[in-house]
Amino acid sequence: MSAPTSSATIMFPANCFDQEIRRLLEREYDIEFKPQVFGPNFEIETKRLYASMEIDIQEGLLVFSDGEARYGEFAELEEFLVKKGIPFDRESSMDWDRPPVTRVFRPGDPPLDVDIPDDESSGVVVEIKKKIRAVGDKAISEIPILREIMDCIEEVFPTYPPLTDWVKEEATS
Repeated sequence: MSAPTSSATIMFPANCFDQEIRRLLEREYDIEFKPQVFGPNFEIETKRLYASMEIDIQEGLLVFSDGEARYGEFAELEEFLVKKGIPFDRESSMDWDRPPVTRVFRPGDPPLDVDIPDDESSGVVVEIKKKIRAVGDKAISEIPILREIMDCIEEVFPTYPPLTDWVKEEATS
């Protein structure tokens, strides 16, 4: 019996794509890349890719999608990216037994590694967070109930830098 699948997309800075990631994608996801001719392999055009898979580079991010990802995840790739300290976002669509979720990993001390729910209630909570944030940090720190609400929201919907920050960082260093 095969594992349940659902659509998933993972994004990470394309400038982090290296031979180790290439080999992992070839081995775990049965993708064949064109042979590398010169320099580092940033070309990710493939010879063979299953119909459910797409690979692209958008705004400096490598975007890998699979309409039939096992458990709506890229377990091996995600584990490898965490080990290497490469930031990523993975969005999984809803399956009959799993709600939609976004996994966010950002390296740091401590690293941020969180699953953020993407169900219909998420939008309301995010709007509440924006409205409380609009009153300002001073008011939040002076009104205990606002601080408590923000702390609770931050546990489930943390504030984190966008992946494009790593694209810019890597491009300028």
